Amino acid sequence: MQLRFCRLDSSSDQDDNFPSSICVKVNGKTVQLPNLIPSNRPGVDPKRPSRPLNVTNYVKISPLCTNTVHVTWMPDSSNTSHVLALYLVKKVTSAELLTRIKNKGAKPADYTRGMSKCIFSKTTRPD
Repeated sequence: MQLRFCRLDSSSDQDDNFPSSICVKVNGKTVQLPNLIPSNRPGVDPKRPSRPLNVTNYVKISPLCTNTVHVTWMPDSSNTSHVLALYLVKKVTSAELLTRIKNKGAKPADYTRGMSKCIFSKTTRPD
């Protein structure tokens, strides 16, 4: 189970982004957050790495159990809104991933170039 946070901005894809002073509890247990990375620029607050939280060990995976997620944070001067999502994910081996990719079939080179340009320029993806 992965818990992900990002800024509320539907104009473009969003990277993982933790609100400042965040506290996450799953089923009453405090979740260990990634350590803050200090900034070497004056006046810039430290930031947590952009990655999902693995909350598997905090969750009861049973249809008979209720799980609760409690999230609190202090608003900052930017008044940025955030959203969170909880994902059920499955780890796959590199061999399984390669098989899936091969079974899907190859995409034309132009499509791949277009996707790369979009990802690196943070624009919308081609259809």
